[in-house]
Amino acid sequence: MIFLPLEERTSIPIPNPNGGINRFPLSKFILLDKNRIKAPSGDVFEIKDLLKKQIEVSEIDGVLTTFSNAALGVSLKLEPGIITRIDAADLQDQVSIPKSYKFFAVSFLAKTINGDPKKLEHYIPFFENCDGTLLFTRSSHPTSPKDFIGAGCFVTAYFHKPHNEAWKEVLYKSLYELSQKNFNISLVLLFSAIDILTKNLLKSFDLYDNKKHGKIIYRLSEISGTLESQNIIDATSFEKFKTEFDKKVTKPRNNFEHEHELVSYKTIIEAYLAAFDIIWYLDQIEK
Repeated sequence: MIFLPLEERTSIPIPNPNGGINRFPLSKFILLDKNRIKAPSGDVFEIKDLLKKQIEVSEIDGVLTTFSNAALGVSLKLEPGIITRIDAADLQDQVSIPKSYKFFAVSFLAKTINGDPKKLEHYIPFFENCDGTLLFTRSSHPTSPKDFIGAGCFVTAYFHKPHNEAWKEVLYKSLYELSQKNFNISLVLLFSAIDILTKNLLKSFDLYDNKKHGKIIYRLSEISGTLESQNIIDATSFEKFKTEFDKKVTKPRNNFEHEHELVSYKTIIEAYLAAFDIIWYLDQIEK
């Protein structure tokens, strides 16, 4: 499973009352059951609520962190015209990220801007992912080269544990496209991942009917019975998540595919929030 078991995560995201997310080592919490944890303060949290809040607050970085099984951040000092190279495999060696884990995305945050942006005394960072080799460089404004020495950035690389399921392969491709701000492609792949997941689940229980289950919304309705029988969530409660997925993922995906309505930043974040709910429950089904 992607989000569980919790023991495979290194930190827990706790909302900060003043805004933002604070992440604490898992070792500081008591695992009450697979869905709940107890903080040192005595507060009890639903794990699903914490992970979803992480997406709501941190948006793209929150999505990447929530769907990853491990992440590592490093600081870089970028010089004009010089390419800085980092191999994702080398990052795994720095911390206890298993070698079997696979790199799938990176976020890139400029830490400093030297000079006066109003005078164009700033730099533009560039990043390229070449199959796990990360390449970084930056531009400089020719009128004031001294203002561009030593500017830096912060890079976070995200990894997922190994799997042998096609829907997860497509899902992590969608997350890579999200990290690159390719929102249209990311949404199409996100929809496709859950399209594959729902078909495979019904086929595993010999319930799939091509005429009856042509649309994801119909498949989710059929799957709700399995969710209820396995005591994961009752069908009535699952209904709202199914409806939200249809509204926030299926509809904008169709609008892009048929009307070429481009996917906005707000739309893609809402899509991953809705998809998170669906994946949270469907990924717990025992086949």
